[in-house]
Amino acid sequence: MAEAIPQSVEELTPAWLSDALRDVLGEARVQAVTVEMLGEGEGFVGTLARLRLELDREAPDAPTSVIAKLPTSVPANRATGELLGAYEREVCFYRELASRVRYRTPALYVALMDEDKASEHGAAVIRFIDGLPRWAMRLMLVFFEWVARRRSRRRYLLLIEDVAPAVTGDQLVGRPPEQCVPILASIADAQAFHWQSELLTRYHWVSPLALGLRIAHEMFHRSRPVFEERFAATLGDADREVLDWLSLRAPALQSALHRDAPAALVHGDFRLDNLLFDEEPAPRVVDWQAIGRGPAPYDVAYFLSGTLLPDVAEEEELALVVGYHEALVARGVNGYAVQDCLRDYRRSMLAVLHRMVTIDRVDLGTGRGMLLFDLWVERIFARIAHIDRDALIRDRLAAPRAGA
Repeated sequence: MAEAIPQSVEELTPAWLSDALRDVLGEARVQAVTVEMLGEGEGFVGTLARLRLELDREAPDAPTSVIAKLPTSVPANRATGELLGAYEREVCFYRELASRVRYRTPALYVALMDEDKASEHGAAVIRFIDGLPRWAMRLMLVFFEWVARRRSRRRYLLLIEDVAPAVTGDQLVGRPPEQCVPILASIADAQAFHWQSELLTRYHWVSPLALGLRIAHEMFHRSRPVFEERFAATLGDADREVLDWLSLRAPALQSALHRDAPAALVHGDFRLDNLLFDEEPAPRVVDWQAIGRGPAPYDVAYFLSGTLLPDVAEEEELALVVGYHEALVARGVNGYAVQDCLRDYRRSMLAVLHRMVTIDRVDLGTGRGMLLFDLWVERIFARIAHIDRDALIRDRLAAPRAGA
């Protein structure tokens, strides 16, 4: 079937779907497809669609609709997704790991991609580039961005369960603190299941977040002028001081974070737009393009940075983090003190901002995507306002931890 991987929603014909979904359709065939495009302004490197299937016979156990996910058709975003390995990572997740995590995820029907053995050596390539002198690193980054555009012909496709009537969270609206509690508990449950686990090192596509930190900082320097120009009207002096601090101290911050924080499964893009809510307390989690292993509180910081409104008090925010830590302990995690968890959460919040500055690599469009990012920037600076940044680097109390 790999020779016939569709490259657009239009190529998902009844005949192709009948063959691809044979295992779940049984003797039934798809005779018509109705396409509903999803996720405008939510996913920036993928194309998402609901396919409503009209079958040629009664098939009570067969799905009447499925969700299709393909790479975006926006050239710049497509190249970014390829450069980051996002498409391959998500296909591999559904093939190899989805059934072994404690998150609720949609069932997989089809996961296809053009195979490329070279991707197994991606981590080694990143380590090599990360160790180069800065001038050489810049040249290599330009080269690999060119390569990523060339590799954009590679094909990927996911067909997964349509979990409607579950509804997608709305990051534009955000959520009050009390509604974040079960979501953070679901993070704790999933992380405790693979806490410091060697399982996370078995998959070449589950990359450590500590990989390529010098590259990430170079990208920060390249993107910062664009970021500041974009938010010139809203950034205050205190916000620019944070960016100045990151310019000088982000390498030390990242080193401390990855040295001290326990390693756990990290979704990498854990936000409301990637969560589906139904009658269960724990949401279903989708969009696994950024999965990795790294500091346990990173997903907590990432989620709260984009979810909590600016007027949420610091005390309410930190109470959520303490609740997350209590959920870890209740699930058997030990040796990780609450004060260390709070420290790593604050470090992660600054690391999230460091990453967000490089968003200029992605075309956000002019509608919901841009508004989402505007609100996210406002919210994360509100969360960072109370952090004693220098104390996070001075802190040497925790013993080094391996594997983050």
